[in-house]
Amino acid sequence: MTRFKRPRTFAAALFLALLTVQPAMAQQDTKQPNYTENLVLSFAGAGRGFHLDKSYDQPNNIMMEFVPNGETGQAWTEMVTTVTLKNMPQANTGAWIAGVAQRIQGRCPKFSVLAKDEGSEIDELRQSAGLPATYKTYSALIYCEDGAPSPNPNVHVMKHEVIWFKGIQGFMTAYLVQRAWHGDELPADGVIKSDATRQAWKSWLDTVRIAGIPDEKLKAAAPKAP
Repeated sequence: MTRFKRPRTFAAALFLALLTVQPAMAQQDTKQPNYTENLVLSFAGAGRGFHLDKSYDQPNNIMMEFVPNGETGQAWTEMVTTVTLKNMPQANTGAWIAGVAQRIQGRCPKFSVLAKDEGSEIDELRQSAGLPATYKTYSALIYCEDGAPSPNPNVHVMKHEVIWFKGIQGFMTAYLVQRAWHGDELPADGVIKSDATRQAWKSWLDTVRIAGIPDEKLKAAAPKAP
């Protein structure tokens, strides 16, 4: 098992810190054997290509870090991080996002919440099988300028830090996705200054969903061969 030692975004490090100090988030038996639920993540509409840089399989979660093609986890402009909790559908991702944002605000003299939303989406595979299919989502776009250096030596904080979170309350477990950008200058076409770029980021996050169905329902719903 890979031990998580090098979180490269401050938000990811804070999320893991919150996860380890929350006893209420213990594993629970969902009593749904032979059930599969996946996070659906595609970079087709992300505006640039990404590749998987690192993945970490921890006792309570699986974390994956993606960076633009040509960049690395040590030198990046953007990073997409996914966190899949293990058998924790009761974990409130809205509360997790709020907790991470609060901690970032505590070390950031110029902090803004630029967008915030609570909504719902439909798992189409569950819907096609006649199962409850609507799940909650939470999102927040935060901006930090001139933040204090991270206590984690593996996290390099730059002058401008932008993170757009999305939390998903799945049926089997909960998920957190974050798209981050950082740099020492704000580009005119970046997510802070450009409405078009901000809308593109939002549209891409809207495509991040879950899909899941019990195996026996999946077989029953599959089209029959002629």
